[in-house]
Amino acid sequence: LEEILSVTKESGDTETEATTYYLLASRHVDVGQMEEAEEFLEKSIQTSRKGGCRLIEVECLITLALRVLSPRQKKKAEHGHFEQACDILAESIKGYENNLDPLNDESKLSDGDLDVNIWMYTYRCFLLFVLGKFAEALCTAERGRARVLTELLAKEYGIQEKAKLSETDLYSLMGSLAKSQILVFFGSAADKSILWIMTNEQGPNLEVMSQEKAEVDRLLEANFGSLFCSRNVNCEDRTLSALYDIQSADDDTQHDSVSEKRLLEETDDEVREVEKLPNQLYKSLIAPFADRIQGRELVLVPEGSMIMVPFAALQDDSGKYLSDSCSIRIIPSLSTLKLILDSPENYHSRNGALIVGDPQVSHVTALPQLKAARQEAKEIADLLEVEPLLGMQATKEEVLRRITDVCLVHIAAHGDAERGEIACAPNPSSPQNPTKEDYMLTMADVSKVGSRAKLVVLSCCHSAKGKIMKAEGVVGIARAFIASGARSVLVSLWAVDDKATKEFMIRFYGHLKREKMSSSEALHQTMKWMRESETTRYTVREWAPFVLIGDDLVLVPEGSMVMVPFAALQDDSGKYLSDSCSIRIIPSLSTLKLILDSPENYHSRNGALIVGDPQVSHVTALPQLKAARQEAKEIADLLEVEPLLGMQATKEEVLRRITDVCLVHIAAHGDAERGEIACAPNPSSPQNPTKEDYMLTMADVSKVRIRAKLVVLSCCHSAKGKVMKAEGVVGIARAFIASGARSVLVSLWAVDDKATKEFMIRFYGHLKCDKMSSSEALHQTMKWMRESETTRYTVREWAPFVLIGDDVNLDS
Repeated sequence: LEEILSVTKESGDTETEATTYYLLASRHVDVGQMEEAEEFLEKSIQTSRKGGCRLIEVECLITLALRVLSPRQKKKAEHGHFEQACDILAESIKGYENNLDPLNDESKLSDGDLDVNIWMYTYRCFLLFVLGKFAEALCTAERGRARVLTELLAKEYGIQEKAKLSETDLYSLMGSLAKSQILVFFGSAADKSILWIMTNEQGPNLEVMSQEKAEVDRLLEANFGSLFCSRNVNCEDRTLSALYDIQSADDDTQHDSVSEKRLLEETDDEVREVEKLPNQLYKSLIAPFADRIQGRELVLVPEGSMIMVPFAALQDDSGKYLSDSCSIRIIPSLSTLKLILDSPENYHSRNGALIVGDPQVSHVTALPQLKAARQEAKEIADLLEVEPLLGMQATKEEVLRRITDVCLVHIAAHGDAERGEIACAPNPSSPQNPTKEDYMLTMADVSKVGSRAKLVVLSCCHSAKGKIMKAEGVVGIARAFIASGARSVLVSLWAVDDKATKEFMIRFYGHLKREKMSSSEALHQTMKWMRESETTRYTVREWAPFVLIGDDLVLVPEGSMVMVPFAALQDDSGKYLSDSCSIRIIPSLSTLKLILDSPENYHSRNGALIVGDPQVSHVTALPQLKAARQEAKEIADLLEVEPLLGMQATKEEVLRRITDVCLVHIAAHGDAERGEIACAPNPSSPQNPTKEDYMLTMADVSKVRIRAKLVVLSCCHSAKGKVMKAEGVVGIARAFIASGARSVLVSLWAVDDKATKEFMIRFYGHLKCDKMSSSEALHQTMKWMRESETTRYTVREWAPFVLIGDDVNLDS
C-alpha cells in the first residue's frame, strides 16, 4: 500500500491516493492503532475533497465516527461527521437522479452500477436514522426503493417512470390513510432492519422500530418452497418455459427426483426448523405492532425478497394466522401509493371487464393449450355477465384494444413475470409464420396504450412444478401494470391446484360483485372461507400465495347507484344493513382526498346556522313552509342558537353567516339538480327583485367558501314523494364539499313532515348531547325509528337519509 501511495502521489491520481489512505486506516483499526487510523482517515478526507471523491469522503467520515474516535470524543464528533456525510450523500443522490435516464443510457443500468448507487441511499438512510431524523430517513429509503423499481421497469419492461417522495408528500400520504389502516414500510440500513409504522387515527403519526438485520435476513433466506409449495400440485404449467426451452422435461424430471430424495433425507430437526418459519417471521415482522392490527387493514411495503413472504400464512404463538386478524395488501413502494392516489378522479374505468382465457398459441409455439385456464375464464365471465376472450379470439390486438377502457382485467394464460410477457393468440393479419411480436403481449405494449383498470388479476406465469416466482418478477410485472395506469394487481406467488384456483377466483369475484366488498376485504374473506371450508379441505399452500399489490379497490357507487338506500338493504334473514353497521357515501375517491387534504384547523369548531322557511311567497309562486319553520325552530332551541326565519333568512345574511359556522341546516325550497336554494330577497333589492336577489346558488357558496363540518339539507324534495335524481344528490353534496364543507346529510326522497322533524331532533340530540359522530348519530337515529314502540315508522321514513362525505364530530 505504501508503494501504491508513492506512485499515486507522483501521478496525481487523487482517487487512488484517497482510497489507499482509507485502506491504511482500516489496517490500523483492525489492530487497534486508533491514533494512526485517525491520521490516515484525515489524510483520506483531505485528498478526497481535493479530488472531488465525495463517496470516499463519506466512508471516511462514517468510519471515523463509528470505529476510531474514543467514547469521550465520539458523541460530539459523531453528530458533526454524520451531518457532513448526509449532506455529501444528498448532493450525490441529486446528481445521480438528475443525470440518469434509464431508457437512453443502458450502460448505467448494469446491476453493478445499480448496487453502487443504491449504497448511497442505504447509507444516508442509516445516518439519518442514527441522527433521529426518522421521516427524512424513510423518504431516503423510499427514494432508493423507487429507484430500483424505476430501473427495473426501464430495463426489463421498457417503461419509464420518475418518482420522488418528499417529507410533505409523506405526511400527505399518512393523512390520506383511513383510521382503520396501518401502513408499514420495511427497510434496512447498515446492520439494522427498520420498521416505519404509519397511522392516521388522530392525525398522521409515524413510529419507528429496529432490530438486527442479520436475524431478519436469516429468516428470509429460508426455504419457503419446502414449507408452502408442493411439487406434486395438480396444475397447468402457465409459464413460457416451453417457448424458451428453459429446461427440458427430462432434466426437470431428474431435478425433481433429486429434490424429492433430498427432501426425504432431511432430518427431523431440519423439518421442525422449517415448520417454525411462519411463527418466527411473525415475531420478527409483525409482532412489533401486532397489538393494533385486529380488524384493520394492514398495508405493507416489503423490501426485496420480503415480498415473497406469504404474510397471510404467518402465525402468532397460538397458531392464529395473520389473515384471521386483518385484511392485507402489498404496496411495492410509497411512490407507487402516491402514483395511485394522484391519478385523476375520472381516470379509472367504472365498468366493463376483460376476461382472457387460454389464448391459442399451440399452433405457432411449443406452448400447450390450457383447458383449466379456459374453464376458469368462462366461469368468471358467466359470474360477471360478460363475454370472455378465449382461444383464437384472445389476440394480442384485441386484448390491447379492450384493455384501455375496462374496470377489470383477468388473464389466465401462459406468461413470464420476469420478462413481463403474456402469450396471446397471433393477430389475424399476422403472416403464416408469425414472429414473437405478433403474439407476445409485453409490458411495453400495455404501457403504450395505457390501462384504466381498477383491478388486474394475473392467473398466469406459474409453473406446474409449483416453483415460487422470483421477487423481481412479482414486483416487476405488478408495478409495470400500475405504472401503465392500473390501480391494483392480484397475483399468486406460486402455483396452486387448478380446482382450488378456480374456486378461489369464483369466491373472490362473488364477494366483489355481489357483496360489493373492496378487493382487500374480498381477498380476506375468500382466504377465510378456504381455511374454514367444511366441504373441501384446503391446505395453507392453496390459499396463502394470493397477494394484492397496489390500491384497495372499493366499488364507489356509480351514477344512479348513489340513490340506492343502502341502509334498507336486507340479507336473507331480513336483517337490515344498517342493523350491522353505520354507513356513509363518498361520491368519488377524489372527494375523499379533497376532504382528507383540508388543513387541520380549516373547519369551524362552533356556531350553527339554522335556516327555516325563507320568505319568498311575496315575490314568487313558492308557498310558505310551516313545517320547515317549526323544524328549524326546534333544532335551534336544542342547539341553543337563534334561527334565521322568514324575512330574516335573506340571501345576503345566509352568505355572511355561512362562512364561519361549524353546522349548517337549511329547511327551505330548493332544486338539487340546479344547485339552487330559495332565500328571502336582500333588503337592498328592488321592488320586483330578480332571481339573483334571492336564489342562493352553489356558485355563490363557492365564492365565499364555507368551513362547516356538517351541512344538513332538509330541502329539494317534492311533496309528491318523488325520488331525486342521482346527479342532483351527488352534485349539490359535492358542491358543498368542494366549497369547504366536510360532510352533507340529505334525503333521497320526501318524508312525512312529522317524521322528518322527529328524525332531525333525534339526530341532533345524538350529535350534541351524546357527542356521537355524524355517521353513528345517523345509525342510532335510524335504529330508534325502526324499533320505536310509541310510533310505528316505516322503512320509507328512515331509509332515505344518507351521509355523504366524512364522518365528523361537533366540538360544541
